[in-house]
Amino acid sequence: MLKTIGMIALGVFMFFCGAAMIEMALTEPDFEIASRIFASVCGLILAIGGGVVAYLYGSETFGVKGAVKGLKSDVSPNFHEVTKDECDTEKLIRRFRLHYDGFFSEESGQNPVIAGDVTQIFLHILGLQKKRLEKKGVSVRLESKRMSYGVAPVSQHRSFDGRYRINNVTETVEAKKTFFAGKRKLTSFRVLDTARYRLLSASTVGESDVICPSCGAAQSRDGLLDGCDFCGTKFTVEDLGTRVSDFGLRPDYEIEYERWKGSREAYFRRAGLIVGVPIFIFCMAGALMAAGDLEAGFVMKIAATMFAAAFPTAAFTFFAMIPVMLFVFPAMQTAASLRYRSKKQLASMKAKEASDLSAESKVKAFDRNFSLGGFMSGVQNMLAASHFADTPNEIIAFAEGQQAEGEMISLLPAYADVIDMSVDQMHLDSYAVTDGMQRAEVSADLLLICERGGRASRRRERISLSLIKNAGCVTQAVCAPSFLKCPSCGAPMSLSEGKRCQYCGSEKKLSDYDWAIAGLRSQTVR
Repeated sequence: MLKTIGMIALGVFMFFCGAAMIEMALTEPDFEIASRIFASVCGLILAIGGGVVAYLYGSETFGVKGAVKGLKSDVSPNFHEVTKDECDTEKLIRRFRLHYDGFFSEESGQNPVIAGDVTQIFLHILGLQKKRLEKKGVSVRLESKRMSYGVAPVSQHRSFDGRYRINNVTETVEAKKTFFAGKRKLTSFRVLDTARYRLLSASTVGESDVICPSCGAAQSRDGLLDGCDFCGTKFTVEDLGTRVSDFGLRPDYEIEYERWKGSREAYFRRAGLIVGVPIFIFCMAGALMAAGDLEAGFVMKIAATMFAAAFPTAAFTFFAMIPVMLFVFPAMQTAASLRYRSKKQLASMKAKEASDLSAESKVKAFDRNFSLGGFMSGVQNMLAASHFADTPNEIIAFAEGQQAEGEMISLLPAYADVIDMSVDQMHLDSYAVTDGMQRAEVSADLLLICERGGRASRRRERISLSLIKNAGCVTQAVCAPSFLKCPSCGAPMSLSEGKRCQYCGSEKKLSDYDWAIAGLRSQTVR
C-alpha cells in the first residue's frame, strides 16, 4: 500500500507539473510561439501521464476502506488466522486438535472421540500421558488456531514405506498449552510456529485392492475387513482410513526468522511514516506561506509547493531514520535473538538439516522407502512413551536387549514427574548396516514440563539414542494390527503390558517390525 501511495503522489505531482507548464505557455508573455507549443505539448504529456498513473494506482485502493486496510497491512505484520480448510487433510488435523483438547481436558471414558482420529499405538501413548496427568491431578487445555505467517499455512510431504502411505504434515499455528491443578493454573507453554503430524493410511493397488498393513499382501478391502487371507489379521474400516500417528508442537526456526523479518520491515515502514508525515505537513505549510509572494500562476504555485516540500521531507526523514537504524533496530535484534533465532543461528540449523538429508540419502541407498520425517516421528513416539511410563514393562516397550532395558528402567525415577514432553531439535547423526541389522544414532533436545508438590517446572534434556532394525524390514510404521499379535499363540498383545504375551510368555521383537531402542543416554541441560 505504501508503494501505491507513493505512485499516486508521483502521479499527482506529474499532473500539476504538466498543468503548470501549460499554464505558463498560456500566460507567460515572453514565450515565443515555438516555446509555447513545446511547453504545451510537454505539459500535456506530463499531465495525462500523471493522471493515468494516479488513476491506475488509486483504483487499486478500492476507496477509503481499501486504502486504510492496505495501509494497515503495510505497517503491521501480515499475520492472520486461517479459518477455511482446503482439503480433507486440513479438515482432519483441525478436527484432531479439537479432539486432542477434549481428550486431556475432559473425561474421555473407554472410547474417547479422539480414537477415531489416531492409530492404536498413538492412542496408547496419549493414554499413558493422560494416566500420568490424572495420577497427579493435572488437566491440560490446548488452545490452537491455524495462522498465516507469510508462508503456506499447511504443507504436506507424502511417501510410501512399503505398506503404509505416509503424509508428514506441517501446520503453522498459534498454540497454547495450559496446565491446571484443579482450577489453579500451574504453567503454560506457548508455540507460535508449527504443529507437526504424521498421517498413516493403508496403501491401495489399482482401483479396488488394498495392501494389508500387517503382511503386505494385496487384496480387496472387504477381504481385509473379514480377515486377511494370508496373515488372518482383521481390520476395521477406520484402520484402513487415514489416521494421525504422531503429533507435536515444535519451534520452526525458519518460520521464526521469517516472522521476525516481516515484523522488522513493517516497523521500519511504520517508523518512516511517523517521522515523514509530520515533516511533510510542516514543509507544505511553510512552502504555501512562501508561495504567496511568488509571481506565478495558481497551478505553478501548487507544483512549486509540492516540489519544495518533497525534497526537505525526504532529507529530514532520512536523517531522522539514521538513529532508528543505528540504535533502535540493533536493540530490537538483540532482544529478538533472546527469543528467536538469528540469521547466523538459522544458517547453523540449515547446516544440521543438510547433514540430516545427507544421512537420509545413505539410508535410502539401502531402503528406498525410508522417510526421514516418518523416522523422526516414530522416534518422538518412543520418547513420549518412555517419559510417561509408570512401570518397567511400559518403559521397555520400545527397548531391545538387556542393556537397553536396564538403561530405560533406570530412568523411571527421573521421569516420574514429567507431565509434558516436546521436541526442540532432533537429528539423524549416523546410519550403517552391519550383521544383518540397520543401526542409527539419533540426538534430540527435549523440553520437559514437570510437576511436583503442586508446582510446575521446566527442564531441558539432551538424548542420545542408538536404534536398531532388522535389515529385511522396510516398513517405517508400526500400527496396531501389524504388531499387537503374539507370534506363538496369536493372542492380542499390548505395548502397555510390555513385549511379552500374557498368555504364553512369548516375546515379540520390535526390531523385526520397526526401529527399536538399543541404547539411550540422557543428560539434563541447564
